[in-house]
Amino acid sequence: MPKFQIPFDSGKHHIYIEFEIVDSKGINRYGLGILATGAPRTEFSDIFLKHTGLLDMHLSEIEIPSGQETKRYHKIVLLSVSICGCQFQNSEFLISRFEKSWGIDALIGLDVFRTSRITIDYNKSLIISEPF
Repeated sequence: MPKFQIPFDSGKHHIYIEFEIVDSKGINRYGLGILATGAPRTEFSDIFLKHTGLLDMHLSEIEIPSGQETKRYHKIVLLSVSICGCQFQNSEFLISRFEKSWGIDALIGLDVFRTSRITIDYNKSLIISEPF
């Protein structure tokens, strides 16, 4: 199986990685996510999904549950997502409302780790992904 090497800035507080998603028109779009090893599932920002045409809800009409840090409120099946070399086809993800100050489009959760061997090499500032 192939190995993917994804560079990251080890000087930052979080590990930021780019991901790819196919939008409603079949166009590849790119977003920025934080690798969140404490999150069981990957969560996408509702603002990002709305911008790509993948969320047809009006954001102002969405009732956000209280008491959650990322404010998860819905699920969505996405046609195609690529994260760290891992391909997800017609897979379910969570929709969340993130704080704008976070400046991210997704929290990359442990569902990515379940499909690949992931090594975080801080010395080389690399994530090494080996999909199963």
